[in-house]
Amino acid sequence: MQYTLGVGLATATAIITTLTAAFLLNRSRSAETVSLVGFNVAVAVWTGGNALQVASTTLTGKLFWVNVQYVGIALLPVSIFAFAVYLSGADDRVTRTHLGLLAVPMAALALLSWTNGVHGLVRTSVGLAVVDGVVVLERTFGPAFWLGWVYSNLLNLTATVLVLRSVVYADRIIERRVLALLIGPLVPWVAQFLYLTGAHSIEPETFFAFTAVAFAYAEYSWDSIESAQSRDAVLELLEEGVLVVASDGRVVDLNSATRELLALGDAVAVGEPIDDVLDDYPTLLEAYREGEATTDLTIDAGQTRRHVDVQFSSFAGNVGNPDKVVVLTDVTAIREQERALERQNERLESFASMVSHDLRNPLNVAQGRVELAEAECDSEHLQIAQRAHNRMAGLIDDILTLARQGQSVESVEPVDLGSLARATWEMVETPEASLEVETDLVIRADRSRLQQLLENLFRNAVEHNDPGVTVTLGRSPDGFYVADDGTGIPPDERDDVFEAGYSTRDRGPDWASTS
Repeated sequence: MQYTLGVGLATATAIITTLTAAFLLNRSRSAETVSLVGFNVAVAVWTGGNALQVASTTLTGKLFWVNVQYVGIALLPVSIFAFAVYLSGADDRVTRTHLGLLAVPMAALALLSWTNGVHGLVRTSVGLAVVDGVVVLERTFGPAFWLGWVYSNLLNLTATVLVLRSVVYADRIIERRVLALLIGPLVPWVAQFLYLTGAHSIEPETFFAFTAVAFAYAEYSWDSIESAQSRDAVLELLEEGVLVVASDGRVVDLNSATRELLALGDAVAVGEPIDDVLDDYPTLLEAYREGEATTDLTIDAGQTRRHVDVQFSSFAGNVGNPDKVVVLTDVTAIREQERALERQNERLESFASMVSHDLRNPLNVAQGRVELAEAECDSEHLQIAQRAHNRMAGLIDDILTLARQGQSVESVEPVDLGSLARATWEMVETPEASLEVETDLVIRADRSRLQQLLENLFRNAVEHNDPGVTVTLGRSPDGFYVADDGTGIPPDERDDVFEAGYSTRDRGPDWASTS
């Protein structure tokens, strides 16, 4: 056995990654952790095998430990790729079956290494040499090795991209964890470049210890590593526009709703100063600077005028100033509906005022004539006519109040139901019909509205029945009822009569309406 600096470094790396794997496995069994455990085991096998290979002084011993190394070499790119997949949230597109298939070429490379003596595809020649007093293994690599080298580096490169993508979407306030995710994949790449260019002689796999420890730190200190895909899905599902601005005033994220609301299209926004992004929206930019929630803010986005409610919230961590989240809610449709309703109410009030004015003139004439007639003769008919005129005046006032205030006329008071029903009956043209009041119930109601209800019920009963119908007002367990002894409502139409606007007037008075 021989001992060199390379043996010591490789041994230290194997020990560090073994302990890291044990620590992670004891902490959690999540998919991210298990894949990271696999990565640490791969590095431990690779670097441990390398330490023993360098320490060996015989060709047989060196080749044995080289083959052991290939087990770690085959496992490493697949495990680091799996970790990156779970970290980035891409596991719905890259399943365990896919990972298994990706591992096949590397498993084949390991098998070819162990059987290289038969075919020579991994190493075309091997031998021993002494360099500076150290016995080293000299070998010429075959086509299988180079294919495996290209394939494993492609997997490592893809994993690096996925990790860096997750870093881009990570919150800026967790800078130490972001730094760990950056160190993890980048250090081995830099080490490999320096090794290949001759800048140093330390084998690149030794530097995977940095990757193992960095990723373990990120996994341990991050309760839930952010899934970039989940973040995308949540933001894109939101109907509200979301704009995240860092403490330095630069946009770090926004969703599609924000781009549509502000007509940004494909313009670059992430990484740009918020002042530049909102340059075309001075009122929104002013609201952002003031940091106060604003309602019904008008902005002109392209050719469209929009109304938005703006809300702000900040989140702070242990590093730096708080970041700010701007939430934009498009209330354009609501404001347009409100304006349309206002215009409709204005037209309704105008119409009601016009109708009431046109009705009051002839009504005043009729009331005046009745008063003159009462001065000349005493007639019961004139008294009934005067009450009808007063009722009409009350209805006109109710219509005006309803149109102007937009609510029901309510002046609740105790009302003698029987007396009101008899007075109402006199207001309805009821030749040959009769009313029977079978209750002395007193209820709390708006007298005018209750009278209007009874008028409609009485009129329906008289108009939709043959002459001589009897209408009955009685008490029910939970109120009162109005019924008649007419022909009734056909069974197949009883559900329809409660629909607004339903009428049978076009079919003639061949059946009765009961209530």
